[in-house]
Amino acid sequence: SFSPGAVGNTMTCTLQGFFFIFGSTGTFLYNGALCVFYTATIAFSVDGARYKRRFELVSHLVPIIVALSIAIYPLPLQMYNLTEGSAWCTIKEYPYYCVTHDFAQNRPQCVRGREGIEDTVVRVIAGFLTIDLVFISACLILVCIKVYTQKRQLDAYIRQTEAT
Repeated sequence: SFSPGAVGNTMTCTLQGFFFIFGSTGTFLYNGALCVFYTATIAFSVDGARYKRRFELVSHLVPIIVALSIAIYPLPLQMYNLTEGSAWCTIKEYPYYCVTHDFAQNRPQCVRGREGIEDTVVRVIAGFLTIDLVFISACLILVCIKVYTQKRQLDAYIRQTEAT
């Protein structure tokens, strides 16, 4: 185990970190897939059967493949480790603040993971999530525009029928 009183070992920590990254990334990406569905059906009036034929498989595959890719990448680098001061295992070198080169003084050598790789992985995850957030926002703006347009049309229709 990594710290006194911890239950588990390197494998359980790796599994926890893998499923934490896969699940959290996949959840966020699935929100994007749901927004595609809502945008298609509300803003573009795509019926459910047509959406199912054309988009449903892709809307499942993209979040799963991207989340799996992000979660698998740290595995061979042994980057799933216990985070200092936390009960969670996530993408981090071990021991905390270790180095992979000899010229850094007063810092231990890395036993697992590589110094600097954590930043790269975190940037990749942040990049995908930022793109997804922008995409979700754009989809919801399109839905809001459609709903607002329909409300204005309905209000105009109601005024017209009341005037006659």
